[in-house]
Amino acid sequence: MERPRSLLQSYLTTAYRVYGARRSERFELRVSVREPRLTLLLHRHRARSAAFITAWHPRSRPRPRGMNEAAQKRLIAELKRLGCIVLPGEGIGTHGQWREPSVLALRLDRKNAKRLAHRYRQNAVLVCDRRGIPQLVLLADLLRYGPADRADQPGAPA
Repeated sequence: MERPRSLLQSYLTTAYRVYGARRSERFELRVSVREPRLTLLLHRHRARSAAFITAWHPRSRPRPRGMNEAAQKRLIAELKRLGCIVLPGEGIGTHGQWREPSVLALRLDRKNAKRLAHRYRQNAVLVCDRRGIPQLVLLADLLRYGPADRADQPGAPA
């Protein structure tokens, strides 16, 4: 497992790719960078929020492919039960050294995104509001000292 600071840096520089069925639904998200196609997608589906989430490699520890695929399938089923529109995606490391199947879940709010990320033991989740600016939300204690995590500490504004 990577050291916490390098893991945080990895999350901040990851390319979060969305592979929707339409050409307009294929784009790349970057932390804190407004993506106009995401804004349009949210508007088209009357969604106020979205989250880019995965069930692969809990706590950033490698796991057999079959276990990852089964967990991802459960996550997608849960997202659909919540009424989310689910688009396939992939997180890609800065230099392409790793790829991780993920999804963009339209209509998934920050609270439920955090709850699901905790359930699937993820260190972080990318959340977006209707402005189309993805924000990294850190969940794992190992990253507690990171600046992007302050909003999720007890007593801090959400």
